[in-house]
Amino acid sequence: MKFIMSIIDKIIVVVSHSLWRGIMAGLLICTMTSYGALQENRNTYGIHKIQAAFIYNFIDFVKWPDHLNKNSGGQITIGILGSDNFGNAFDEVDGTTVHGKTLKIRKSDRLEELLNCWILFVASSESRQLENILKSVAGKPILTVSDMEEFTRHGGMIQFYPVEINGEVKIRFDVNKQRADQSGLTISYQLLSLARPRP
Repeated sequence: MKFIMSIIDKIIVVVSHSLWRGIMAGLLICTMTSYGALQENRNTYGIHKIQAAFIYNFIDFVKWPDHLNKNSGGQITIGILGSDNFGNAFDEVDGTTVHGKTLKIRKSDRLEELLNCWILFVASSESRQLENILKSVAGKPILTVSDMEEFTRHGGMIQFYPVEINGEVKIRFDVNKQRADQSGLTISYQLLSLARPRP
């Protein structure tokens, strides 16, 4: 929880009390996070730290196929493909236990080294390779995430995007439920309700 608590000082929560009780506090904290304090210097690392908190919490709101749970070797792996802008944002959760499994963070420039991940974040440095990347993981139970524009339109599953509300920038996300369904992943209603509808 230190991982989530470390960004609470940047949080403004705009959500009803009943909804707060109904959804995991950590995800709502991230979802309603503003980084107004970060706007002063456009701290890209700060933005990626918030994205890392989202990715960590996605584990609780996505159901992977039973065979993956049985054959995972007791691990849940989050892969980061391409130029890494997360810094040490994942350090506090790397090696911790999540749902009885050890959480591992793996970073690589080679997709083939990350094909056993549960969650794959595709960095913007891989934009020229995006079509091939998404083709390579199509149908596999891998939750694909990125902050690249048009990511969900090209077949990615979750795309982060910034939005300015009352002078403060917040992180929101799109979900391509159809692509997740095709890969055997079930995204919870709670998570879908927080996403921007995909045109």
